[in-house]
Amino acid sequence: MLPQSIEFRPEKGTQFEYEMNERKEIERGRGNFRNSSISRTATNFKFIYSWNSFERDSGYKSSVDFLSAFQKANDSSTEDRQSPLNSGKSIFDAFKNCKFELLVDRSGKVQLLGGYADFKSRFDNLATTASQPNDQIPNLFSDQYFLQLFERVSRVLPGHSVAVGATWTDVVPVTGTDQLETRVTYTLTSIKEGIAYLRTNYSIDQSIPIQKNEIMKMSGGGDGVIELNAKTGELLSSSNSIKAGSVIQVGGLSINLSVKYNIDIVGKQLGTTP
Repeated sequence: MLPQSIEFRPEKGTQFEYEMNERKEIERGRGNFRNSSISRTATNFKFIYSWNSFERDSGYKSSVDFLSAFQKANDSSTEDRQSPLNSGKSIFDAFKNCKFELLVDRSGKVQLLGGYADFKSRFDNLATTASQPNDQIPNLFSDQYFLQLFERVSRVLPGHSVAVGATWTDVVPVTGTDQLETRVTYTLTSIKEGIAYLRTNYSIDQSIPIQKNEIMKMSGGGDGVIELNAKTGELLSSSNSIKAGSVIQVGGLSINLSVKYNIDIVGKQLGTTP
């Protein structure tokens, strides 16, 4: 009989190439979104995730080698732009040949061991030659951003074996947003032909301070699906969508805020290394 339970246990030497597509849409407006503005970003990453070794007391040592990165952005008052730069070198060139060293615990939580300082130096150097003023280049890629990004690959299963039909919850940040978190419930629905199928359900109910005596209350939710290697718990693919909304009272005005977030990840195993 095929196993009907799964645990996060990556095999030493396995490598996966992942393509990750993030799409965010933020709409702001008064009343019923009168005179609203909409900003959209679509970000694409390609990278190789390698599971290098396992230390019983600390966890899995792994590395991420970026192959490419790209962003397309626009808002209701501007035309499309390819990344935050329109000409010359792009700040996304900082990703080329960039490598991060990670420590991943049994529940998939990530600790950065190395690589970020080099990336940040390259990023800052490129930002100084931007075709737009520096104050228009957002601080996109903090160390926390990368933790969130890498945990999209590793942080799915809990730190123990789960059987078909099991559910568990976690609180995870929405990648690239300030302070916005979601409570996600995972359900292992089935295991068939070496693949574990999971369903996700997201819930957002959060109060976020934005200014003195002003609080933004966000509410919303979403859902998605995930496929894992049933033997190791390594990510094969995932597709998740989240939507949240809020009304902010500012100086007697009501400002509506709507956030839509989608992320799709597709992986393929490259083989193993010694």
